[in-house]
Formats: sequence, C-alpha cells, structure tokens
Amino acid sequence: MYKISMANLRAIRNASVKAFPREICGLIAYDNSDAIGNLIFLDNESKGNSYFEVNPEELYSILIKNYKQIYFFHSHPYGPAVPSNADREGYYPYLYPHLIYSVSFEQFVMYEVDGKSWSETSFEIFRK
Repeated sequence: MYKISMANLRAIRNASVKAFPREICGLIAYDNSDAIGNLIFLDNESKGNSYFEVNPEELYSILIKNYKQIYFFHSHPYGPAVPSNADREGYYPYLYPHLIYSVSFEQFVMYEVDGKSWSETSFEIFRK
C-alpha cells in the first residue's frame, strides 16, 4: 500500500490553492520506506492553466537519484481528480504511482500507472 504523510498532503493542497488557476506538479521521493518523503515541486512550463509541462532535464536529474520510491503528483484546478487525456499522453513513459489533487472537489486520488492505463488505488495517510 502507498503511504503519504499528512504534512505532504497539506503542502500539495496549499501549493495547489496558491497556484490556482494553474496546475502544479512534482514528486514525492522516498530515501527509505519509513521516511516522510521529500516533496519536490517542479516548474510548470506550460503556457495554459489546464495542463502542466515539466523540463525533461529537471525531471531526469531527479529520477536518476537513488530514491527507493517515487510518486508523481499534480493538481486539477477545475474538475475531479481523474486523469485527463493529456495526463495519460504526457505521463506515458513513466510507470510511477501518481497522485492527483482536485482543487474544486478538495480531493486526493492515487493511481497506479501502466502505460496509458491508470487504475485508482488506495493510499494510507500517516502523521509525521
């Protein structure tokens, strides 16, 4: 089961609200399974509000580090925490779990990703 700290969920929610109406994106990177996880926000380089683009070099520099586990996250300013077609297409090469926060629905949903197939899954919230 996936685990995310309450502190990281709050930080993602607060950053999503602050960036509204733009999407935010980033990663939660774990050095070990008991850690709170390093919250890494990535710059959204998109010109529009309804999707995100990240610098591939910035992303690669994080992914090559020796993290035990990585979760991606991003926000949806409007609408539910359901992956859009743009999410499925843009995220296609990455097989990491993905957390979406809906600002308008105030809801987090975690997905397992297998290519363009996203399956909703549960996650545990822990306090730290």
